[in-house]
Amino acid sequence: MNEKVFLHWKAPEFVKQEKTILWDIGAIGITILFTLWGIWSKDVTLFAVALLGGLLFWHFGKQEPKEIEFAIRLDGIQVGNLLYRYRGLESFWLFHEPPHVNELVLRTKKSFIPLVHLNLGNEDTEKVRHALKEFLPEKEEAYPISHVLAHIIGY
Repeated sequence: MNEKVFLHWKAPEFVKQEKTILWDIGAIGITILFTLWGIWSKDVTLFAVALLGGLLFWHFGKQEPKEIEFAIRLDGIQVGNLLYRYRGLESFWLFHEPPHVNELVLRTKKSFIPLVHLNLGNEDTEKVRHALKEFLPEKEEAYPISHVLAHIIGY
């Protein structure tokens, strides 16, 4: 890194929830249910979406998180090989609710992907806050309902 680094940490790309056999049975069961509904209603689109969606849901639910390097730099926030430049960001917020949630949320200027959630792992949120306040305003964000639902279903 040729830019000045203010803070550096490693963390998994997401917090993996352990899944029991019941999770597998539920995912496969719902996939079969919607697939059969597609067959019964003679709806090829429903059949295809149910089958493909169910398989993808199960596949991604079983993936192991990769270890990623994060850095707060002079020119932006680095996530692996990707750099979020400060000029493309509006603000940041920290969600810290141990033991499951320790995230940095970046509000981007993009309308398609306005929020980027970064796992802080075991990094101290106060260190992150102190480093980022030099470059971005801290602005409270609501925790997305999609993340709450994902946690409930074990994602």
